[in-house]
Amino acid sequence: MHDRAELLSDDGRAACASLVERPELSAFALDGSIHDLDEVLVELAGTSLVPGGIARGDGVWWGRTPDGRVLALVEPEAVASLRRRLAVECRRTPALTVEDPLDVVVFGLAGPGTNEVLVEFGVLGPAADARGVAPCTRRTIAGATVAWLLPRRGDAFACVSQAHAGVVREELAARGRMRSLVAAAAG
Repeated sequence: MHDRAELLSDDGRAACASLVERPELSAFALDGSIHDLDEVLVELAGTSLVPGGIARGDGVWWGRTPDGRVLALVEPEAVASLRRRLAVECRRTPALTVEDPLDVVVFGLAGPGTNEVLVEFGVLGPAADARGVAPCTRRTIAGATVAWLLPRRGDAFACVSQAHAGVVREELAARGRMRSLVAAAAG
């Protein structure tokens, strides 16, 4: 089951975005030197990422946060394989650290009104334009650090610690003009 909230446009007529908890996604964080993380990313994701960059491959969304850490959002079918591959990388690169799994809640935000919500929370920067910000970024909502992955216009992932997920959801509801919370089957 997911919680889904529909967001209204400013005139209140039509739902324009949905906020969905994504419990099926596992989140991992990788930390190490810039060089080590670059090598691991090339091996696992097929590419290196500059801070703020994202990539997708083999059931994993990879993001390099502004501070250089690597965040991985992993589809269920890819978790076992990624864990095996990370174990190999950790043996090869002893300075590499992996948080598995991260103690986070992952929210998905989708629909034509997604950018309005991202603007509301400053995720799209002062120009309010997704083209002008890194697709992997962090912002503070209700005192909690939220990591955002912006794979394409109209879609976003928000990762927030379990401890702060409720307050972030409430803030999204209050400031994002959510109409209702309804239970919906995962699909």
